[in-house]
Amino acid sequence: ILTSSISLWGQNIQSNSIDLTYSPVTLKASGNGTSISASMDAFSANWAQTMSLTDRQPIFLQYGAGLQYAWGGDKETSYGTTFKNTISFLTAKIPVNVLYRLDIPNTEYAFVPYFGINLQGHILGQATYSYNNVSETTNYFSKDDMGEGRYNRFVVGWQIGARLTYQRYFLGIAYEGPITNLYKENNVKLNMSQINLSLGFSF
Repeated sequence: ILTSSISLWGQNIQSNSIDLTYSPVTLKASGNGTSISASMDAFSANWAQTMSLTDRQPIFLQYGAGLQYAWGGDKETSYGTTFKNTISFLTAKIPVNVLYRLDIPNTEYAFVPYFGINLQGHILGQATYSYNNVSETTNYFSKDDMGEGRYNRFVVGWQIGARLTYQRYFLGIAYEGPITNLYKENNVKLNMSQINLSLGFSF
């Protein structure tokens, strides 16, 4: 994730990176002794800047921004009529991570574990139900559509993961979970969690 050698700890090392990420997403509702989940797929494009925190240890601070689109749903055909239900979210994310870089001796590879938090702002969140060329869309963040049960547009999450870097390139895997709820009323809460699989490069 870093563009330059980190053997000179006295230098203030900075780098930028971009990546494309695929994420299997789980949307889970739980409470009152029951649990229901739905699966979605997501793609995101992300930018980050990384800088050294100390001149003695390979510890780094990384912050950035990303845009993720997630979608899912199902369809069923009965008596010649197709019923289709789709869910989609468009989300802007601001992650902040602490990284530790472990260079693999005698190679150009490095292992970079990290953990941190992310701020999420949902630009779009909706469900569309359609049949016989008729469709109805519900905006999860609209008071007109959801009343007092509308979802929270702003959510805080956390992540833990690791990257394998080679020169300017890296592969990454991470798990991302919630700190605050996408929705909560009485004993029922709704949250998203996901696994992030990333491919990117630094510059």
